[in-house]
Amino acid sequence: MICASVLPTNKDALAVLAKCYADGVLDPEFVAGENQGGYWAINHSFVNGKIGASCHSSIAHYLTPDVTGTPGPVAKEYYAVNGENAKFVYAPWPAGPTGNFGYGLGYAAGIGENPLYSSQVDKDKLGAILAIFDICSKDDEIAALTTLGIEGVTYEKYEYNGKPTMKYLMQNVDLNRLGVWAFRGIYGVTAPFNEYVQRLNFYNEPTWATIHKIQAQKQYFGGYISDLYENTASTSKYQNELITYRDETFIKIIKGELSVDYYDTYVQEWMKRGGETLTKEANEWYNAKKKK
Repeated sequence: MICASVLPTNKDALAVLAKCYADGVLDPEFVAGENQGGYWAINHSFVNGKIGASCHSSIAHYLTPDVTGTPGPVAKEYYAVNGENAKFVYAPWPAGPTGNFGYGLGYAAGIGENPLYSSQVDKDKLGAILAIFDICSKDDEIAALTTLGIEGVTYEKYEYNGKPTMKYLMQNVDLNRLGVWAFRGIYGVTAPFNEYVQRLNFYNEPTWATIHKIQAQKQYFGGYISDLYENTASTSKYQNELITYRDETFIKIIKGELSVDYYDTYVQEWMKRGGETLTKEANEWYNAKKKK
């Protein structure tokens, strides 16, 4: 197992990006200039016609009006600037000579990791909290009540492509005021990990169904998904510094402030700064899992 931060193919990719930057194909403000105020996911360079392609945010932000009747927040801004008849497309990721493309997009929904509890928390209280999580995950009725509210009041059900789904009848702020959705602040995600609610609110819902349909096409989904889903013993000690070092180095190489050949030095330095330790721990974890 090797960390994506030091893959040998990164050097070739950085060489291409450095050339794109030098030739003016890559937006000179790519580091911090994609959003210039307003909704966080808007790529203003794309909306204003300065660049022709963007991967700044997920497809959900660029949904066209034909999906739900209302364009996604970034699409709405795009139409406001370019007119209602303007068009854009969801294009596949550009692939390299070896066929690799994209980056790790993660998964549509999963169990959150937001809650943090001190070791001083009374074990009985912690047990009660975990019991609440358990009930809200296993009981469909409670999961729906906590996440969606009351049918006919806060949400309504209907069918999309022959499958049951739902839509909220209130805005988020009003749902939170009633205690609906506020649950995510405790649990960590929009909904408890309950199959009924996940399918109703995510996988069968038009927005997510459209995203899944698009990403099912060849070369539309991210290329790398991590095999390591747990923090190792030394993660907190080295990870933040390594991420900062990687980002700063890659940006300097792309902008021509460092040569592409510096990547070899970067890999050696990355390993010295704790990468070797994290790689060793990750492989030990992975090999232990394979034996089970």
